[in-house]
Amino acid sequence: MKLESWRADTPIGAGIRTKDVTLASTEIFSLAPGDLAVAESAEGPMIAIRPSTKVAVFGFNPVKSSMKYNLATPLLIANTLRWMAPDVFRVREVQAGTVGTVSVPVERGTDPAYVRVVTEDNRPLPFTIEDDQLRFFSGASGVVRVLTGDRELVYSLTLPGVAEALWKPPASARKGIPRSMSDGVTTTDIWPWFAVAGVLGFVLDWLLFGRSRFYRLKMWSRA
Repeated sequence: MKLESWRADTPIGAGIRTKDVTLASTEIFSLAPGDLAVAESAEGPMIAIRPSTKVAVFGFNPVKSSMKYNLATPLLIANTLRWMAPDVFRVREVQAGTVGTVSVPVERGTDPAYVRVVTEDNRPLPFTIEDDQLRFFSGASGVVRVLTGDRELVYSLTLPGVAEALWKPPASARKGIPRSMSDGVTTTDIWPWFAVAGVLGFVLDWLLFGRSRFYRLKMWSRA
């Protein structure tokens, strides 16, 4: 029996594509109200799910059929596990902040129907999504969970503490910026002194050796 199509709008069939898959044997299901077909043949659904109870039924065994070497098989298994046990694949992030309005960046095109914002006692909080930003308001301290598909953001919100006393520095405490730091760092160039020493070296060499050599050359030229 040939597998004709996959329903990409279902959580299990998302992203799955196959071509020319023929199964030696399979069962065909009749859908009850609320059931969804995932994979279909000309005779009817081969794979179906019941979202209300998180039940998935397969008319064939993917790893014991002609699909066992198909790239769609591991994706089918992963989609099924992700749909039935999303906590296994959920990525958790923990953030800290203060009570009030909280903005959470979300992916572009996030469907609000698949987003949940709940408190630590599982009480839902209203939220809005606009310009790839999810915003909600919490007026009490506690933990708020933002669930977006396979991502979970945990916000620990607290009230700012009120100071119990005003601290004053003692009279002996130093104030201001130290003078050495306020004046800046000064540097002294020593290269002019090396230049003067070099010139004096040339003059001394001329006085000791160059002048007598000059006189010898002059007397030799006269001779």
